[in-house]
Amino acid sequence: MEWVSDSNLVLFHASTILLLALCAIETISLFFGFSFQGGVDDFLPDHSLDGVDGTGGILGWLYFGKIPFLILFILFLGVFSVIGYTLVMVVQSVTLITLPPTISGVIAFVLSIPFLRTVGSLYVKYMPGFETEAISEQSLVGQRGVVTVGTATKEKPAEVHITSLAGQDIYLMVKMQYEEESVPQGGEVILTQHIEENMYLGRPGLASI
Repeated sequence: MEWVSDSNLVLFHASTILLLALCAIETISLFFGFSFQGGVDDFLPDHSLDGVDGTGGILGWLYFGKIPFLILFILFLGVFSVIGYTLVMVVQSVTLITLPPTISGVIAFVLSIPFLRTVGSLYVKYMPGFETEAISEQSLVGQRGVVTVGTATKEKPAEVHITSLAGQDIYLMVKMQYEEESVPQGGEVILTQHIEENMYLGRPGLASI
């Protein structure tokens, strides 16, 4: 377990700890009925989501605008950590030289960029539920969905899974339109109004009445 206290791995330890902390915060926020990931995206400037070229340059190449920023950052932290640990251990075992954090950190960062592109492409392909490709938010009004996390009430939103008309899985937040209504996890809701980014009002579906 000497590697845990190895000062030459401090950058990658910090990256791993930050990754775990962000995952924990997102999980806890979903438990309380809101998305930390969605809140982060709300503070970021809006970008064209029409394709990789929409954001231009390296960010577009890394699928920024097609993957939520927090997810992209978590993917980067994971790739950076894995490459960093592997790099230091391989160099040390082959040459008996331990790379200092400044050198290993720079090398790991540079190597992480193309790997992040690859991981991002796989994420977009196999995890469409979180993809943020352009879909008219108003077009989702009238769609039915199922509560996946929390209980939707007038005051407290819950996460709802919607399948768009194009067959894309979408996760968004929904509050009930009227005070007396609530839909628990697993219940059906009907979107009635788009009120802000990733937030809708809804009514209980027939399956929840």
